Amino acid sequence: MKKERSLYGLILVMASIMIFSALSVTVFASSAQASNAIPISSGFNPKLIHDGTFIGYANENQKIWVTIGLKWKNEESLNLFLKEVNDPSSPNFGKYLTYKEFKNKYAPSPVIYNKVIQWIKSKNVHIEYTYGLRNAIVLHDTIGKIGNLLGVRFGYFKSNSPNYNKEYFAAMNEPKIPAYLKPYISGINGLNNATKFKLNYYTASSGIDYLSGADVAKMYQVYQLYNNTPDGSASTHHIFATGLRVATVLWEGADSWGDQYAPFDPNAITYYYQHVIPTWIQNLGVMSTVHYYGTSGTVAPGSNTDGSVSTENELDLEMVGTLAPGVDAFCVYGPGGSSGGPSESNFPDNEYNYILNTLASESSPILVAVSNSWGGGDSQESSTTMNDVKALEAMGVTVMASSGDDGDTTSPSEPSTAAYDTYGFLAVGGTTPVPNGVDHTTLDDYATMGNNTDLANPRSSEIVWYDSSSTNSAGDHWGTQSGVSSVYAEPSWQSNYIGSYSGRVTADISAMGNHTLIYVSSSSGTQWSAVAGTSVACPVTAGMVAMMDAYIGVEYGVSNHGLGFLNPIIYKLGYDYYHNGKFANSPPYYDVTQGATGGGGSASTGWDQVSGWGVINAWNFIHDIGFTINASSTSASINAGESASYTLNIAYPYDWTTDVGHFEVSGLPSGATASFSSNYVHPSGNGASSSLTLTVQTSSSTPSGTYTLTFMAYTYNHTTGHWGNLTNSIQLTLTVGSGGSNPTAPSAPQNLQASAGNGYVLLNWQAPSNNGGASITEYKIYRGTSSGGESYLAEVSGTTLSYNDTSVTNGNTYYYYVTAVNSAGESSASNEVSATPQSSVTAPSAPQNLQATAGNGYVLLNWQAPSNNGGASITNYKIYRGTSSGGESYLAEVSGTTLSYNDTSVTNGQTYYYYVTAVNSAGESPASNEVSATPQAPPSPSSLKILLVDDDGGQNYQTYFTQALDADGYSYDVWDVSSSGSPSASTLENYNVVIWTTGATWSNTLTSTDQSNLETYLNNGGALYLSSQDFLYDLTGGWDESISNTFVTNYLGVDYVANDVQYNSVAGVSGTFVQSFTSISLSNYPFTNYDDELGLSSYGHALFYNPSDNYVTGDYVQTSTYKTVFTAFSFEAVENTDSSTGNALLKAIIDWLSGETTSIQGDIQIPMSFSDHSENNLDVFNNAPIIHAPEIAAIFRSF
Repeated sequence: MKKERSLYGLILVMASIMIFSALSVTVFASSAQASNAIPISSGFNPKLIHDGTFIGYANENQKIWVTIGLKWKNEESLNLFLKEVNDPSSPNFGKYLTYKEFKNKYAPSPVIYNKVIQWIKSKNVHIEYTYGLRNAIVLHDTIGKIGNLLGVRFGYFKSNSPNYNKEYFAAMNEPKIPAYLKPYISGINGLNNATKFKLNYYTASSGIDYLSGADVAKMYQVYQLYNNTPDGSASTHHIFATGLRVATVLWEGADSWGDQYAPFDPNAITYYYQHVIPTWIQNLGVMSTVHYYGTSGTVAPGSNTDGSVSTENELDLEMVGTLAPGVDAFCVYGPGGSSGGPSESNFPDNEYNYILNTLASESSPILVAVSNSWGGGDSQESSTTMNDVKALEAMGVTVMASSGDDGDTTSPSEPSTAAYDTYGFLAVGGTTPVPNGVDHTTLDDYATMGNNTDLANPRSSEIVWYDSSSTNSAGDHWGTQSGVSSVYAEPSWQSNYIGSYSGRVTADISAMGNHTLIYVSSSSGTQWSAVAGTSVACPVTAGMVAMMDAYIGVEYGVSNHGLGFLNPIIYKLGYDYYHNGKFANSPPYYDVTQGATGGGGSASTGWDQVSGWGVINAWNFIHDIGFTINASSTSASINAGESASYTLNIAYPYDWTTDVGHFEVSGLPSGATASFSSNYVHPSGNGASSSLTLTVQTSSSTPSGTYTLTFMAYTYNHTTGHWGNLTNSIQLTLTVGSGGSNPTAPSAPQNLQASAGNGYVLLNWQAPSNNGGASITEYKIYRGTSSGGESYLAEVSGTTLSYNDTSVTNGNTYYYYVTAVNSAGESSASNEVSATPQSSVTAPSAPQNLQATAGNGYVLLNWQAPSNNGGASITNYKIYRGTSSGGESYLAEVSGTTLSYNDTSVTNGQTYYYYVTAVNSAGESPASNEVSATPQAPPSPSSLKILLVDDDGGQNYQTYFTQALDADGYSYDVWDVSSSGSPSASTLENYNVVIWTTGATWSNTLTSTDQSNLETYLNNGGALYLSSQDFLYDLTGGWDESISNTFVTNYLGVDYVANDVQYNSVAGVSGTFVQSFTSISLSNYPFTNYDDELGLSSYGHALFYNPSDNYVTGDYVQTSTYKTVFTAFSFEAVENTDSSTGNALLKAIIDWLSGETTSIQGDIQIPMSFSDHSENNLDVFNNAPIIHAPEIAAIFRSF
């Protein structure tokens, strides 16, 4: 923007009129906001106005936090990716993106991001945070300044809702943003601080079995993962969460005066780790670590805690670190508020922005999960936070939240409710587990930590957590919170498996939420304490997920991400287990069938609202989503001394991929050996198989009989040779004959397939399932031209399983079957297949849109490539010319990559007719459309009539043009718009060339009347040079945006402008009539240089560009009727800097406009990174590059 001048010249201020009633507040408000600003609803909650009692306007000096969130680029592509990455039938299933890959594909454009920043800065609003992924901009400034930026009036309100703070501020009308930014902004968050955020825990009573993180690890079979053994027994191969990271999200404590407390005491957490993580694990050098990040205005961790919020933070970090030994437990927290929740009105945007842009960007430790132990009622989560979650889960991070602790409500709690079909939060409810083991009832009895639970039989029972003896401040009983959301729709992964509900239902799964032993800080020091709540269940689950992530491959070096959005897999596994009879020997969940809450109902078999699918059994869950093995045939019959082959197909049906190897075969008969075609396979992860061949070789002494063989495979790392304990097996049958018995004819070959090409049909098949007791000696191929009409064609050896039939005619359909032959005879026919060979290359279709433009001694042809190249590259184009319509003959040809031809072998005054054809390896195309043109000699400079239109608002800048015209020897007339008004079309038509300058004027330039007159002039064969740095600024109001004005798009060749880039130099595009101007300096005199960047329409062709970034600053349009040149920099700046350059430049432009210049090359060469801002050529937000007009072979750079 031009700082020394108002954007619109006048700021319209409207009075705010407010009508109050006992029930609602009606607001009519407007602030100092641009007239083309439009409202945005995301982040504005009118319910806060209508449900609250208005108590006054907000203090203009109160500082608030506001997030302006940006949409991800290529949003549709991202949505499709998330769908596929969670779909086992997709080839992208489980193929998560790295931070860098995500940024390259989906981060908003730097130009768009900077434009949002410029808009904010233009209103003098303080920006607290910007981010590398360009996903958000966080503001921290006064209500007055932010209200002025967004056109919002804020008020104070009172509320009696348990989900709202008693008093809060809120926006009283929708915020407004510039119209040109609307496509890129996802929402504005932080416009109120109404939400009453709650900690989902409470301090439990004594006299019960207290369970530590080590006990939970045993109860839920996480312990088995440590030892890599199915029963948890000791081993020498251990797996821990070293190298992985889990983030927790909360805030720090504060008293009623707003004085802050440390978010947690690191010493308390370290003490807990040292006394709870099993000693044998610590002796291996494995220990969890704690790190932290506090957003702006927070204090560091330490002993000065509040004993409330700090308990929650300590609880989260202790559960994560003890369930996943070696993990990096990372607390991300915001500043605390006097109400007990966070003081940031945009919570948790700042925290999630940090997690996404910093933690997720680091390659070590790898972020695999985010845990949230807080809630805020059934409300909409911030659009920025949800965009962050979307990105995190595209990178394989699992995000989860506790379901809440109000056991009597029927309403669920965000953020656990915030979930869609392809991304969102996993909702974790709470249980009261009863272990098998030693009964410990004292809080200080930590010496046997982890021994409260018996490893062999760890879990006695488990019921839904609900404390009928204690109530919260609202009078409801503490207990796991569940319900149906009125804000979020039911996702497909719920409706597909649990039936139809009116909204998203929580919970999804559960975990321990009661009888939990932790070590906390308080005003009296550190001490053991017992807590309950879904705030326990969520970090417990996060720790379990981290260990499962470690197990599936991160520690094997075959993965760099976690399990991602788990919800679809959790529901699929649950339904398969409870309803389809799968996983009977390895249930993925501990079903919670006992207990009830006051609001959510009772637990039952399978999924229920209060416990979800139950509690994850870590060992079984991770094996249930492992690989599968099947065989094309599970039986084979041979004689002693012969070999049998089995084709084994291995696939991952549910999630990630790893190598599968370390193959073993047991049950072999005496004298037999096994070998494999490969020592590992790597399935693609979409349910498709990777195959290998198992060959069993018998000896002559192998006893006859039928044998059961067991083939076993393991997860594997082929680079290290290490294998894991994720295994599967299949049983195979081998029948061995004595060799003396009479063999029989083999069974038919299997799975015959045919594929056709140009002049061939390729056949492939598999060996018979039974060779009849003798080796296959040959395969016979039969062919016919009708089904069932096959006759013998050829044969191949018994070890060959394919045949390429090249004795075919393209276009004919052929039918085939194959038989197998052994010493006893020929098998029955295989399945029948058919195929039709086709020529793959034809002549191309005709070139498109041939156009001819005549000048002095030349006719320039331009065309577009054929719509169909016939299946082969275009090798050349042939140009045909004649002096009568239909009388063309061959003239010349150009390469297949050239889409123009400049015919200079012409005579002025003669009309010529042309068409063009395209040629590929198959032949020549039909003719293009026919065009004609008549080259003409230009008028002599002395007879050339030039009109200089002085539209500089009465200034004297036209002298820069007149001195150049005089130096070049032209005669001309001057028309002063300020004194004579606009020149009429009839006036303009008296001149061969019109030069129009707007000087330093940036308002009322080229009125609609001027544009109409110029269009009439140009349509009658005119030629225009417009020198104006501010015509487009005036047209767009100073905003960088697309342009649909017909004069600009069709006559100036522009459809997008980025205003006021203020380049100090430009250069002519190579191959144009200004190519010799390799460096043109632009001064800031006689007026400030405010030149623009241009995006070109289909009419425009690049003429000038900035050498530093290759963006277009000037263009030309050439049709069969008119010519124009437009420079978005001022000619005055050129002439003032170097008059000799200015004189030469103006002469080059006039010569071309008048037809004097003939040297516009047919194949223009310009910088390969050459760019324009055109939305026709480049979708500004989606970075979809398209090649521009044919005579400018440019590659367009994205923003």
